[in-house]
Amino acid sequence: DSDGSIRYTTYGELEPGTIVSEWPLVSGELLTTIHNQAAYEMMSLKVPLDDGDIYLVIGSVIGNKYASKIAGLTGLQVSFATDNKTGRLFLGSSLDPSDRALMIRSTEEMRFGGDYTKALDQVRERFVSTRSLFATKKGHVFLLMHQPLDVAMAPYEQLQRFVTHLLLTTLIIVMTIIWIFSTVLTRPLHQLSDAVKRLTVGDYTKKIEVRTKDEIGALAEVFNAMQDGIEQREQNIVQQSLTDPI
Repeated sequence: DSDGSIRYTTYGELEPGTIVSEWPLVSGELLTTIHNQAAYEMMSLKVPLDDGDIYLVIGSVIGNKYASKIAGLTGLQVSFATDNKTGRLFLGSSLDPSDRALMIRSTEEMRFGGDYTKALDQVRERFVSTRSLFATKKGHVFLLMHQPLDVAMAPYEQLQRFVTHLLLTTLIIVMTIIWIFSTVLTRPLHQLSDAVKRLTVGDYTKKIEVRTKDEIGALAEVFNAMQDGIEQREQNIVQQSLTDPI
């Protein structure tokens, strides 16, 4: 009937007179109902009759098989639970038996009070979960969707590896650039130091190669000119000592 009470049924678990909806039925609207610790997803269709309108209600039991079908469509693990005046009830799940047992035990512990989201605490170490009303806001059936934590974190792990590789690559490039610049800057200074050592022992044969036009290049040119001057002066002294009479 339009008030949600069953007049005729082919499903033995729902007897005539059972109320399947707390709200007036609307043709084509999805609804969920809970009866005898079982939940059902239904859709009502209005059927006009001579003695008044009735509603044809079709649906399915919300349980493990139903959850597995939803999981196959979404690619996520799915659970169903209620949150109504009679207490919390775990309806079914596509989780493996061990995780399903955790959910059932947690739900039973929370059956008569508390926040339902706490029922997920024991599986949060393995899954990322979210909760939403299922099928319609006019009902007390909640859909819990779970994704394995390693799958959920995979994109972040890839990002972490990418950032790590990027930082290492950047560090290598920076160190290479520093090495190149330090080599370019210190090579003329090393050449100048070697030239000073040769000059102290009287070796004037090798000059500093001037490859830059900056301050270091100017210093190298001045040093080469000084080396030429010292060499020429020593040659003049030797020549004079050989030609002048004693």
